[in-house]
Amino acid sequence: MLRVSFFRVSFLLSLFILGCNHAIAGLVINDLDRNYLFDFNTFRGVGVTQDPSSTQIDSDVWRFTGLSDGTGEFGGSYLTGDWARGAAVSAVSTGGIYAFNHGSMEEPDWSLGFQPTANDFNPGALTMRVINGTQSVVDRISFGFDLLIRNNATRSSVISLQYGLDDLVYRESDHGDWFTDEAPNENLGWEEYVHQESVLATMLSPGDSIYFRWFFRDGVGQGSRDELSIDNVFVNFGASSAVVPEPHFCCWLLFMLAIPFRYRAGYLKVSKSSTS
Repeated sequence: MLRVSFFRVSFLLSLFILGCNHAIAGLVINDLDRNYLFDFNTFRGVGVTQDPSSTQIDSDVWRFTGLSDGTGEFGGSYLTGDWARGAAVSAVSTGGIYAFNHGSMEEPDWSLGFQPTANDFNPGALTMRVINGTQSVVDRISFGFDLLIRNNATRSSVISLQYGLDDLVYRESDHGDWFTDEAPNENLGWEEYVHQESVLATMLSPGDSIYFRWFFRDGVGQGSRDELSIDNVFVNFGASSAVVPEPHFCCWLLFMLAIPFRYRAGYLKVSKSSTS
């Protein structure tokens, strides 16, 4: 006769609940064929944290590296110094993360901004983690953003867009790099480049992640660096086939320990769509 104590069942059930409800850092996409948009309209450059206010950035989704004040991690809390340079409506010089208004005072349009220096974002990166929270194998991903450049300095910058499925190996976008001009021309104000492309990931199963990374580095020239910003970042997942999700490890562990029985039981391709 099988005997399982109440204590053992309660203990295993606790493990199951804790494990299966463990939060995973990232933007979880639960709906197919829907645009998930970040327009940064309420962001004011006051920090990066796991439980953000409307004026902060969510560190579960975004990670910043290459700052003189340290290297960020997903799920961390960074509320001072380079991480929180505040809101700016005119040119700045101190390195770090800002909220830049690239609209007007009457009709502001806020974005996630960067001021590179010799010690900040040189090189450095902004990484966005996106998780497949659907019950389908995602094989069509649309991704886009606006790149904004204020060419007010004498050194150019290079911005690269990269993709990865494991946060270790990244592939360059087929689009190539963006370059800011070496010769300054602040009279142009903010120059905007709208970019969108399709990403085909054949093995983005339920629970898998894809990482989008903007990589910053110096170009040519000497002296100070131009101001950079991104806005209107969107991701859209599509799928041509549905799958039955595999049992969660915690569910399997609970079943294995509670009942004696015998149990037997990516690839990444990028195609350029349009860039202007």
